[in-house]
Amino acid sequence: MAELKDVTFRPINTEDIPILNEMEKSIFPGIEYKDETWRYFLRNTESSIIALKNDKAIGYVVSCFLYQNTDEYTPYMSAAGYIYHIVSLGVLSEYKNQGIGTRLLNMCINKAFKIPLKYISLHVMDGNMHAMHIYKKRGFKFGFHVDRYYDSGEGGNFMYLNGPGLRVVLDEEPPLVKE
Repeated sequence: MAELKDVTFRPINTEDIPILNEMEKSIFPGIEYKDETWRYFLRNTESSIIALKNDKAIGYVVSCFLYQNTDEYTPYMSAAGYIYHIVSLGVLSEYKNQGIGTRLLNMCINKAFKIPLKYISLHVMDGNMHAMHIYKKRGFKFGFHVDRYYDSGEGGNFMYLNGPGLRVVLDEEPPLVKE
């Protein structure tokens, strides 16, 4: 099992799309983004990060600005209709429960709130109680449920982080490795 100290982190770039596709299929069967969608996410991001162990990708977080045009998202949007959204966060099964996902989440939040934001949002698949627990522990609140949010037909739970939970201070946040 990997130790967190052996894990490096770096920004995700478009050359990582095949790796993201491979990990996404392994971590979230039935959910698949097209390459063009990944490119959109990565063009509109300030805080998408990949975790590596011995140059092997073992986890990631992808977040970006998304435009929303439905009423239920209105309280969470900027004046221009955008939300800052964590699109996907995952860790390969053999590396779970080692703090990698928590570190990715905290690094994403730290980077995202260096730009002026009111909220960070995400969706959690129905039944993913482990993720719901982690996000609630981190300060995310439940907003509303979306039926059939995912292509697989599963519903999603919209969650958001605001207020005093916006700033994260980590004792030893690892630096991002520059490419």
